[in-house]
Amino acid sequence: MKKIKLLAMAVAMMFTATCFTACGSDDDGEGIGNIDLPTPQYEQVSGKYEITQAGSPYESIELGASGNYVVTRSYGGYSLAPKAEGRTRMALLAKRGTTRSTEYDGIIYGTFTSLGGGEYDLEGFGTIKLEYSGDNVTGIEVTTNGTTTNYAAEKAPTMSNDDITNALCRTWKIERIRDVYYDKETGKTDDITVTPENPGEEGYDMPVEVLWSKSGTYLISYLDNSIGLAEWKWRDRSKGTMYYAWDGDWTGDYATITFDGNRAVVHDKWEDDYGRDESWTYMVAED
Repeated sequence: MKKIKLLAMAVAMMFTATCFTACGSDDDGEGIGNIDLPTPQYEQVSGKYEITQAGSPYESIELGASGNYVVTRSYGGYSLAPKAEGRTRMALLAKRGTTRSTEYDGIIYGTFTSLGGGEYDLEGFGTIKLEYSGDNVTGIEVTTNGTTTNYAAEKAPTMSNDDITNALCRTWKIERIRDVYYDKETGKTDDITVTPENPGEEGYDMPVEVLWSKSGTYLISYLDNSIGLAEWKWRDRSKGTMYYAWDGDWTGDYATITFDGNRAVVHDKWEDDYGRDESWTYMVAED
């Protein structure tokens, strides 16, 4: 198994709620630590708004708590990025403090800002305006390329509003990843650390940014501008462990996250017939 694939896989898992541990005991998966994070700017409006109107070119439009959006096109089953040894590979160029957007395999990802009155400017996409009936969203007005269309929509269910979930669900930058891989065939152990500035063999497959949301969305962006979209849910919230699924495939794999102020480490480990891998992904919150 190539080290580059193992590393990309580990990073992806980590983003999914702090990384997932496929072959570890409950004791190995304990995390949480010290949480000291502000409330993200768009926490109140954050959520996944699913288009319920037939014929819509969009399946959903999600606003992330830190000011990132995710638009999913209706392709009748869009494809995600190529999979690396059973894990979905993802990526996107991310530059701190700048607005940007990118589209990859039916997913559009970028930053957004509020225009007031329930209207938002989605950089590189257009503008949207949430339509309400009481406190519930019932529709979205979408303006792209000078054309405005109204779609029936509803907000997807969200997770509980607890301190741990609130801390995780935002956008994170990856600072570095340490990966230790033991090859069972050769008996060789590789211990490497990579960063977005020095990705080594990981190259453009290096994950640079990850978004978690209370709607169960887990998005990873890579250095080569590709994007990967998955799902996550808590395994044991009190221990910081969570399950993840690529393309709806819930395998039972899980990862563990430990917070330290505005930083966090996602710990992941797994084993197969060819080798054993353990990784630590170090992240910093954008907020």
